[in-house]
Amino acid sequence: VVHAFNYVIRGQSVDTFTNSPPSVLPYVDEVQIVTHSASTFYDMSGIQVLKGPQGTLFGRNATGGAVLYTTAKADDQFGGYVSARYGNYQALHLEGAVNLPVGEKVALRVAGSYNHGGGFVKDYYTGEQYGDLDQKSIRATLRLSPTEQFTNTTVAQYTREHGTNTPYEAWSAPACNFGPFA
Repeated sequence: VVHAFNYVIRGQSVDTFTNSPPSVLPYVDEVQIVTHSASTFYDMSGIQVLKGPQGTLFGRNATGGAVLYTTAKADDQFGGYVSARYGNYQALHLEGAVNLPVGEKVALRVAGSYNHGGGFVKDYYTGEQYGDLDQKSIRATLRLSPTEQFTNTTVAQYTREHGTNTPYEAWSAPACNFGPFA
């Protein structure tokens, strides 16, 4: 699923015309995401919405609030899931994760997402389709627990996005015949 990092909480948002930082900050696994674009979310364990000024916890720019995303962590149980959807305009979404306990002190979780197709605007002049998406993402989470007092969780994610934007202007319009006014 593709989501945008542009939120409005209690009337505060980003002013796209002044290029100012957003007043509602998104965080993924306690790391602030600095982007005005969309991202893919998969294999999540929780989402929190904090409204109101969050400057004491998240810095001076979180005057409107914060949105906290938490990805699923590696644990000691073997398991996983696979999800697939197919929709209009050949839109395909695949998602899955596998949790691998390597030993008592090491666990690994690998998750991925794939989105393709969905182009719904056709340029009849060139025959091209617009609005399609080609997005691939993979995330690995490694948990090391050498002692009961120390745990290190490392998350690495790679995402590659391509696609075509939908046009927002008319390229051509056929002549209309409206009776005596033509």
